[in-house]
Amino acid sequence: SPTPDGPDTATEPLPDIEYTGAIVDAEQVPVHVAWARVMADVQAIRKDDQRNDTGGRYSFRGVDRVVNAIGPALRRHGVIVLPVGTFDVVYRETRTSKGSVMEDCTLKMRWLVIGPMGDRLHELLESAGQANDTGDKATSKATSVAQRSLFLTGLHIPTQDPDIDRGYDRGE
Repeated sequence: SPTPDGPDTATEPLPDIEYTGAIVDAEQVPVHVAWARVMADVQAIRKDDQRNDTGGRYSFRGVDRVVNAIGPALRRHGVIVLPVGTFDVVYRETRTSKGSVMEDCTLKMRWLVIGPMGDRLHELLESAGQANDTGDKATSKATSVAQRSLFLTGLHIPTQDPDIDRGYDRGE
């Protein structure tokens, strides 16, 4: 059902997370090795969340689904991902199709990745987010989108969809 802050979204219950190993002390490996092990643990995250309203009908991977899938692997391998900066923040006023005022927020974020030995990736990672809201949550939503984008792109997480290009023509 529609919520005051967003579209009508039907979602499947998020699965319980099963840890595949003891989370006592992560193996003391360099951060890039631990990051690769997180990638190996999270093989795919399906697009099981649904949007079905006047804004469109499509499947997506919401931030909760992404964090629930990646969080246990980060903890298991002793990887910490911290937001360390927000920049290029732009706010615009837009309107819904019914004329309600919406706040649109675009932003970029920098993230620090720390490994189990306390070492860090050589570069800060960056990601972008964009969201709008009729209330006061556009910035929070954009931040969540940036986090989801970081994990999906930085860890190269596929959708598990065997025919992702179905219905789209490819150029030569």
